[in-house]
Amino acid sequence: MLGRDKLVQDVIDYLRDVSDATLIAALAELGFIVTRASEESTAPDDVKVLGSVKVVDATGRPISRIKVSVRPVLSDYSITSPSTGEVIRPCLTEIPVHKYTDGSGEASFNLIKGAKVIVQTSLSAVTREVTVPDVDFDLLDASVSTGQDFLANPAPPWTTLIRSDV
Repeated sequence: MLGRDKLVQDVIDYLRDVSDATLIAALAELGFIVTRASEESTAPDDVKVLGSVKVVDATGRPISRIKVSVRPVLSDYSITSPSTGEVIRPCLTEIPVHKYTDGSGEASFNLIKGAKVIVQTSLSAVTREVTVPDVDFDLLDASVSTGQDFLANPAPPWTTLIRSDV
């Protein structure tokens, strides 16, 4: 059994050697609900497009390990796949999808055509609202921005109000 003197890497190595059933049983005993997350989108290919980013520094060198988040805007939007007839409703939750840029500074997301999403990177707190177009696109391109775009037009700073009558 693992003691208090073990390093995080020792715990990770131990967990890799344990079966999925053992991990699920141990976490269920503690009150957790465990399910394996799907890695790929189950939506038909004819309703998906690729939204991507490339992050570089001032000299043009790619920056890796930058967190890029894409969050749907809540709405009743739906799209029907021409090939399968399946109705997809991508904007029923605001659960974000996070990815990190790779060694070339790039990250990409499979998104549903026509959905409204909010894009943010860990480099800044500003966001951009985008309506997903019908073709592959750059998530940071201002031309695909719709709605609030704090990346292109940051809000002016607040002015301080000092009251003299208090």
